Amino acid sequence: MGLIKVIEQVTNPETAGVPMLIVAGKLKVASGVVTIGGESLTYTSTASTIPSDKSLFDSWAPVVDAIYGASGPSITGPVILDADGGKIYPAIA
Repeated sequence: MGLIKVIEQVTNPETAGVPMLIVAGKLKVASGVVTIGGESLTYTSTASTIPSDKSLFDSWAPVVDAIYGASGPSITGPVILDADGGKIYPAIA
């Protein structure tokens, strides 16, 4: 079982919350929602436009690919930027 550390949003997409661990699994991206295993990470931005699904997939694919070969207890998910370069954090369901 591989774990990925993700920082969830608090009050809005630009405010970092506490880190949490999710179990790695199959990666799927559709309409700004990144699904890893049984977890859905939804990206939104109050200040700008979120990255394309392809860009989100390209950001997460190396994380999911590497998790099974990682030497540590978890690997940190990527930093996602909106179109204006601001960091945004996912809502996790």
